[in-house]
Amino acid sequence: MIVKTEDYVRDLTTIFFAQKRIVLLTTLLFTVLALLVAFLWPPIYASEGTIFVKSKKREKSPEALEISQGQSSLMTAVTKEDLASELNIITSYDVLENTLKQLAAGQQLHDPLDLADTMALQRAVGALKDRLEINLVPSSNIIEVRYLHRDPQYALAVLRQLFDEYLRYRFDIYNPTATESFYKNQMVKFNEAILAQEKKLLLLNHAAETPRPDLEIENNISIKKTLEQQLVDLRSQRIEKQQQVRRLETALKAKNPQLFSALGVQAIATLAEKVQGVMLERAGLLSLYRADSQKIRNIDRQLETSFAALQKEVEGYVKDQHSAVEILDQQIVMLEERVQGLVDRNLVLSGHQIEMQRLNRELDLGRQSHDIFMKRWEEARINSSPEANSLFAINVLSRPTVSAAPVFPKRGTLIPIGILAGYITGCCFAFVREFFDHTFKTPEDVSRYAALPTIFSIPEYEES
Repeated sequence: MIVKTEDYVRDLTTIFFAQKRIVLLTTLLFTVLALLVAFLWPPIYASEGTIFVKSKKREKSPEALEISQGQSSLMTAVTKEDLASELNIITSYDVLENTLKQLAAGQQLHDPLDLADTMALQRAVGALKDRLEINLVPSSNIIEVRYLHRDPQYALAVLRQLFDEYLRYRFDIYNPTATESFYKNQMVKFNEAILAQEKKLLLLNHAAETPRPDLEIENNISIKKTLEQQLVDLRSQRIEKQQQVRRLETALKAKNPQLFSALGVQAIATLAEKVQGVMLERAGLLSLYRADSQKIRNIDRQLETSFAALQKEVEGYVKDQHSAVEILDQQIVMLEERVQGLVDRNLVLSGHQIEMQRLNRELDLGRQSHDIFMKRWEEARINSSPEANSLFAINVLSRPTVSAAPVFPKRGTLIPIGILAGYITGCCFAFVREFFDHTFKTPEDVSRYAALPTIFSIPEYEES
């Protein structure tokens, strides 16, 4: 069986009635304060707007978009870091400062501000930031922005200008204005370099007298091989003729007609046979006659006449062979000059080819760089448009609007809250006072703490 030693409800009721004056006075004080604030406090209005942070675009270039057509999505999810970055951008010093400057330029500032005074400008920026309320809508990518001020039209003007400066500043961060001009200047620079290289290549083609030095070099090498073979043949012929001329000259000195029969010349061969016949006839007669006989002398005269005729023909043939050797020498010299000319031409063409290859490499590199910067410039030009920024970055979900009624003070909410807060505070004061009051308050306290019997109790009587 549970035995209650204390009655808490009775104690609380006793405390309330014992300290009812404190409770009622505190409640009355808070109520009066709530009424004063509700009816006398200058009304504060709020201008509100929302910003929707979209998914980030993953790819931007046309080639990347074509490659990614088969993928499920070209967008990446917005992270908490992205939303935190947007909040910091909205409340950044530059955005707030530009907002105040634009309002001052449009003569819309509520309080006069000297923009040349740095400290005053910083205080104004701090005050503007203090009046801003920025919150993330739970489970979304939406940012709510509120600005509080006593003048509703000024609050609306400030928030609208703040949105404009935020969008402009954010766009400058993610798409710097110098990006497009940089890519364009680089593209123009490489285009001029390409034109200069093409002009050099054209002049080099004119100097080389051929657009394809490699083909002419191959053709010259083929011609050179043919000419070198002709040179070998001509030198062989020259050597043969020189050897033949030397043999004939030796034969003429030795007066040996047998060597003349193999020359292949009909007249020389006939005279050689005649001389050989006379020599045979002389040899036969020597067996019959003496060397000083008339018969032998006649044969000797005939032999001298025939040999003289043969010698004359052979000398003429030798002379012709000398002329043929000279002609061969001239032909050899001409062929050697042609071969050397082809070698020199190939050396020149090789130098032109090396220079052309260098120019072509530079041209290819220049064209690649030009194409890259042209694509980047086109990408930057597309991204610099407001349409692209609204498609792939952020969008103002609702333009700033001002509340029709003041957000503070709200009488229907403030007065009940004031009464309730006063009552709760009064009860707290009553309990604190009762806790620190150690006097006897009930007959039970006398029995509990003094160990004395209670005969009777007289309630406190207040004279009216």
